[in-house]
Amino acid sequence: MKKLLNIIMLLGLSSCVFTYDPPPDSGKIILFNHTDSAIYIYSSCVDTLLNSKKLTLFKTNKANQFDQFGEKLDSIYSPDYRINAHSHSFLQIGGTTQRPVLPCQHDTIFLFFITEYNLGSKNWAEICSNVNLSKKVVLTKEQLVKNDWKYHFR
Repeated sequence: MKKLLNIIMLLGLSSCVFTYDPPPDSGKIILFNHTDSAIYIYSSCVDTLLNSKKLTLFKTNKANQFDQFGEKLDSIYSPDYRINAHSHSFLQIGGTTQRPVLPCQHDTIFLFFITEYNLGSKNWAEICSNVNLSKKVVLTKEQLVKNDWKYHFR
């Protein structure tokens, strides 16, 4: 009886261990913000900001959530493309961690860095049309490989 119980426990434990399949890790560029304010990252395969892909300061979750007094809450959170001051974040790209792949032709990606002040005080059309409101950086695959897929914004 004890032997049968041990066999059942061993089979149960081994099925947990051998069936775990971790999700694939996608490629990413690690972005560091060395400035004193939050920045917003707009990535593109073309060298201009597009009106159709608008960035916002914050995102909201319109789920039906209520506080302790029954008042409806709007959950506000930072978007993925926001990097706090003196912090870092990731820009998801294609491929895997071991073999990242840029999503653009010619192995080049354009990154636009927009300050929190400009994004909050200007409308998106104005930011797109005025090149002085954002800093454009062109990164090639060779540069990213040389820098271990990291970029430091200063």
